Amino acid sequence: MLDEAVLRNPVDRAYSDYLMHIRDAIDKGKRNSLSDQIKYRADKSFILLKGFYYQHLQHFYDEFDREQIRVYLYDDLSKDPVQFMQSMYQFVGVDDTFSPDVSQKAQVAQVPKNTAMNKMLRQENPLRTIVRSGLRVILPLEMRQSIRSRLIQMNSQDKKAAPLSPEDRQQLIELYRDDILKLQDLIQRDLSHWLK
Repeated sequence: MLDEAVLRNPVDRAYSDYLMHIRDAIDKGKRNSLSDQIKYRADKSFILLKGFYYQHLQHFYDEFDREQIRVYLYDDLSKDPVQFMQSMYQFVGVDDTFSPDVSQKAQVAQVPKNTAMNKMLRQENPLRTIVRSGLRVILPLEMRQSIRSRLIQMNSQDKKAAPLSPEDRQQLIELYRDDILKLQDLIQRDLSHWLK
């Protein structure tokens, strides 16, 4: 059995996850700011808890031989995605000369321009149900989905519109500091750049 993990800087991962919750109107569109989650709910926020990697990985190292586990860093994927993928292929024993198409990102972080419009387009609600029922009679499913996707895209903007503040970044670094230090010893990789 082989186990692989790809780890992203937990600060960047938390910010990305937070933006995804906003984009997808998760949690009924309630916006508990990332600052509030760090200050008041760090021990309960699923967005933040997912960034504590050490304990979860330690379990695998306790159960399996080190040679069966490969931990990759998202930083490496960003620098050279083809080489990154070929390294994974080699580890699992498939054709490592295959060159994947890495020209497109599957998900690009965006935030809504208008939160109410975003909730209406992404969550079930009476207005959406009425519109969908009416359009079902005159438009095929693919066209309805295409229209909805275009409306969502028109209401979206780059994540730069909701930047991570320097204060929040520093608080997240402090939140994850001990876990990062233990993790770098466990996986034998220098993670000091995650603490900056």
